[in-house]
Amino acid sequence: MTDPANDFDNMNPEQIMELTARLKIQTDQAQVLLPPEGAESELANIPRSVKLTATQDRRLKNRARERGMSQSEYIRWLIEQDLNKPVDRPLTMADLPMIVELVRARAA
Repeated sequence: MTDPANDFDNMNPEQIMELTARLKIQTDQAQVLLPPEGAESELANIPRSVKLTATQDRRLKNRARERGMSQSEYIRWLIEQDLNKPVDRPLTMADLPMIVELVRARAA
């Protein structure tokens, strides 16, 4: 028998809001799930198409050159800088799919 508290498909919006209000994200514990240092070199680079204005493209090329990096290395560096910052914001409805997955994974 399934636990009705975990039956997300049958919850109404009020029940979902009550559930999400009780959840607390613990980013200190989430850090444990990151790949070990240096593991990213084992991962394949996925090509991405990024649309930039002409001004952004020129500035990107100049800044990457100043730092002695390729444009791709510089973009990856910028992304890592942002991703390594702690997230300090309130939960929103946009977080609900992630929360549901975490709860389901924990219940399994």
